[in-house]
Amino acid sequence: MDSPELLSNLLIDETTELRDVLRALDQTGLRIVFVTDASSRLVGAISDGDMRRGLLAGHGLDEPASAVMNKNFITLPESLPESEARAHVSDRITVIPIVDGVGRAQRFVLEKDPEFIPAAEPLLGGNEISYVVDCLSSGWISSQGAYVAAFENAFAKLTGVPVGQAITVSNGTVALQLALAALDVGPGDEVIVPDLTFAATLNAVLHVGASPVIVDVDPIQLTMDPTAVRAAITSRTRAIMPVHLYGQMSDMGKLGEIAREHGLLVIEDAAEALGSRLGSRHAGTLGDAGTFSFFANKLITTGEGGMVVFSDPEVAARARVLRDHGMDTKKRYWHLEAGFNFRLTNLQAAIGLAQLEKVDELLAAKIRLAGSYTERLADLSELIILPEVDPNNVHSFWNFVVLFRDIFAGDVADQMLRFMRARKIDSRRLFYPMHVMPPYANLRRIGDCPNSVSASRTGVAFPASPKLTEKQIDDICKTFRSGIEMLNVKRLSAIGR
Repeated sequence: MDSPELLSNLLIDETTELRDVLRALDQTGLRIVFVTDASSRLVGAISDGDMRRGLLAGHGLDEPASAVMNKNFITLPESLPESEARAHVSDRITVIPIVDGVGRAQRFVLEKDPEFIPAAEPLLGGNEISYVVDCLSSGWISSQGAYVAAFENAFAKLTGVPVGQAITVSNGTVALQLALAALDVGPGDEVIVPDLTFAATLNAVLHVGASPVIVDVDPIQLTMDPTAVRAAITSRTRAIMPVHLYGQMSDMGKLGEIAREHGLLVIEDAAEALGSRLGSRHAGTLGDAGTFSFFANKLITTGEGGMVVFSDPEVAARARVLRDHGMDTKKRYWHLEAGFNFRLTNLQAAIGLAQLEKVDELLAAKIRLAGSYTERLADLSELIILPEVDPNNVHSFWNFVVLFRDIFAGDVADQMLRFMRARKIDSRRLFYPMHVMPPYANLRRIGDCPNSVSASRTGVAFPASPKLTEKQIDDICKTFRSGIEMLNVKRLSAIGR
């Protein structure tokens, strides 16, 4: 923390304009900078509170730092031992300059750095090791072995589909591609997709030769807008691909009604929604097919891996053939179609089975985490929008996402992320709108997708590891509140222009 870059960012000349002081406060994320004179001696300090009070008092952004600086600040001599210097920092005084004999800053003593809090991490420690060792001992380490079928059967039971209609694959992206291929979606077909999603949703459509058609999302739920879906339908439309984003279920009632009216397939991208339910129906089981991801940051993980569930046993049987090079299941090396190698290994399935054994525990931890965040942030409703949960549904909260209200200008989420990461909290931005990126910019879309654009600019996904302690949740929420204070300073400065 005592890097030359930090030292440089924390020190500003007394003639620096206040607009540049704001930038400096933003860069460090420490809520304070120190003011120097022409001889580089410290002459004052400016906290985000000092800045806010100065702007409210009528000071303009083109005025110098000296106009709002506080001359009453603490320094410590460089002769003081490190342990004694650190004893002076507290919750109230978090940054103290260490100065030489003439008052020039040499370094800083900071409040103890918080432990790094990752955005996500897998929760292992069950039967994963013993099952993997069993695979190694038996020699069944590739895509054949008892754990593949056991994992599929356990997943079918969890989601409520018949045995045989849950099929493992090597990752969540090819799960989508296999579902599309098994349902004969291909060249000449259009598939309606949401603008706010991970790129895999669109990539899978493109890789089967079909054309994605982009529609906007609901401004609060962040899932596919049924009204936009209706407007997107043409004679070429073959399927609707709703994404249960961050664990929030799409409006499957309205989307299902639209699909039935127009004879369309429904393929659910439930990569982030294991454990989510619409009433008693599990995510992924309300359409013709549903896909899941077991990447390391998902509710359960196999490292890489995925699953497809189908409503039609004949389509599921075809998918099994396509998954394994199109090879006849009854006649080895006889190929019925030009298929793929989308198989999951027995080793990965062993991990997946062990993970499924504690899926209820993991889901409960995610829901508790969301409740803890909501409780601590509920009083900020004038500034942020918290997730909404239908009491009749289950939201698995793969991520806990908040949206800043439009009173904040600019890329407010990116500003908050920089602030939190400076405090070693690994929050994440939401996905970029698909239509702004080069591979998808020329695809057909319905309107300008303003809700997707706004959510991407204003959304922050909080750390969502089931391992998070209440103390860590407190630290995250306190840091977020401090960041909001910083953003409010900027908002007030904009209003005062």
